Amino acid sequence: MQRVARQVARDIASASAGAIVAGAALDSDAAAPRGAELVARVVSLLAGAIGPEVRTGKAPTTLEAARADASSAAALVFVKVQVAGGELRVSADVFPIARNVWDRARNPSPGPAAHGFGSARIDAEVRSYLAPIPLVASETLKAPVPAPAIQALLCADVDGDDALELVAASGRDVLLGRFRNKRFDVMRKAAWESFSPIAPVPWRQALMSMAMSARGGFDLGSTDRAHAVRLDGQLSLQDAFGGFPVPVPGGAVCAQREIGELSKELSPCTKQSAPSPWPDIGFAFDGSAAASVVRADGRVDGVFAARRVSDSTAVLRDLQGHTANVPNVGAQLAVADLDLDGEPELLASRNVLDPSQDALVVRTWRQDGAVQERWSLPVPQGISAIAPCPPEGPGMRPIAVATPTELWLIR
Repeated sequence: MQRVARQVARDIASASAGAIVAGAALDSDAAAPRGAELVARVVSLLAGAIGPEVRTGKAPTTLEAARADASSAAALVFVKVQVAGGELRVSADVFPIARNVWDRARNPSPGPAAHGFGSARIDAEVRSYLAPIPLVASETLKAPVPAPAIQALLCADVDGDDALELVAASGRDVLLGRFRNKRFDVMRKAAWESFSPIAPVPWRQALMSMAMSARGGFDLGSTDRAHAVRLDGQLSLQDAFGGFPVPVPGGAVCAQREIGELSKELSPCTKQSAPSPWPDIGFAFDGSAAASVVRADGRVDGVFAARRVSDSTAVLRDLQGHTANVPNVGAQLAVADLDLDGEPELLASRNVLDPSQDALVVRTWRQDGAVQERWSLPVPQGISAIAPCPPEGPGMRPIAVATPTELWLIR
């Protein structure tokens, strides 16, 4: 909310000196039992972002009532708050105030002199004002895989066009596309050989990883390839480096590849990369995931999960130093707050040799430290990759899953 308020304030601050900020009733595609409180909070944050001489008016209210309340102010900033498509959208218009009877006679309701807009994906703080999301899968879309043997997925707005894309990487190709009409449309495609040659000593069973980069684009690595790479939203090469990218909250760091496992030490992937918040995992691992989580009070936390090679245990950690162990999980992992309640979920395949016994298992890491299994969905072909998507509506965040023959989008 503060980030969106700052976006709006940048657009209207010069025209808002001495103004009163008021807001309309919330427009939401999800039930909002605390909608009035959400509007009031946004109005307060926007007033503070504009400057100390700005006052907070009524919220929610109507434009006509707000004009009357602002009759003694220099201007009125009227705010409209919307929650739609998984986003918080805030627009604001600055209306001049008629100063005398002649101005009011000529134009009693002058039009806006300035306009501002800001938006961001909703988080647990915004979600706390809305009705809780049931953590259930109500729909599963299935499409044929666009390339054989998908080993890594990334679901995000990777090209900056404000629409979600799914990046799917196989042993040969990297593809970027979207689900449309129950099929996966490939928008861009690039061959691995154009980025990196085959590794001198490939692993018997390849491991691949993708993570959004803190510097833009995304990092992609495979134990079958000599180099990891950083690509942009057009699948153009931006950089290449020798480590294996490991997702951490806010970006990626690198581990070194050893025989059949990744080293426990993490380091920046390039000289320009920021240091890792976890410089030492503490054990050899063969799968990892991470996410930034906004707690219900607005505090930003980070959660990291790694699967220990020795006993197939997923070890969870957060930036506050809390840990939890989840025994007997599969090598495909993801971390996300699926229902935006401030408590992260661990998404994992089952630790089975027979693909027909595989399933997507969703567990919640509670604030009290307990890890609770919430639901599971059989995937009899076996899971080869998992990627949570950002919010896109009033329900649970979507989950992308790759199998040997299909891409699934679970909502």
